[in-house]
Amino acid sequence: MNDENKIIVALDLNDITRAKYIVNLIKYDVIYKVGMEFFYSFGMEGISELKKIKPEIKIFLDLKLHDIPNTVSKSIEPLVLKVRPYMLTLHTSGGNIMLKEAVSKVDKICKVGNFKKPILLGVTILTSLKKEDLVSIDWGNDISKVVIKLASLAKISGLDGIVCSAKEIKDIRKNFNNLKIVAPGIRFKQDNKEDQVRVMSPEAAVKAGADFIVIGRPILNAKDPNLILRKILNSFNS
Repeated sequence: MNDENKIIVALDLNDITRAKYIVNLIKYDVIYKVGMEFFYSFGMEGISELKKIKPEIKIFLDLKLHDIPNTVSKSIEPLVLKVRPYMLTLHTSGGNIMLKEAVSKVDKICKVGNFKKPILLGVTILTSLKKEDLVSIDWGNDISKVVIKLASLAKISGLDGIVCSAKEIKDIRKNFNNLKIVAPGIRFKQDNKEDQVRVMSPEAAVKAGADFIVIGRPILNAKDPNLILRKILNSFNS
């Protein structure tokens, strides 16, 4: 995997014209995150529009699937068949059975269809949450401990990796060296954190052990997204 593939550009937009403009403008081989805002606004058709611009586009389908096992298993099938995502998220708090059945369904679909299986990722604790939020839902006040527990659940359920704040990466690497780690909440030091709480710079997150970093607003709001991406790529080797 080259350094460009470590960067996930979050297309958190409800403007399809702007999303297409960004995808067309970016010259690097990055991954594009399609989350709830984009998918609920434009659905499969929106992704098809992106694929017209870049037929080999790598889609990180971040819908954080979370429901009873049967519903998730049935819902994941059309997503995998129609989107052919490079990566896909499920909420680890859905539990072992939900996760295992989703993994089994994806394995079967890809085997029958003879196409590459997406990287399946378990979402742990959102980067917008802080200790007080965990206490309010009776999960204790140690974020790292909860993330490690959910990472363990992801591993035994057969997922390929997890999504967690860069702040927890070192603890995860000590316990699960072979899990892929996607780190959202990436900001440059001068950036406004906005609704993100547990953030880290791109180079610090990669040095800590992140396999992929998710960056949205600092790129989407930039006058020259390619300049920002070049800055990030250069920072990996600084």
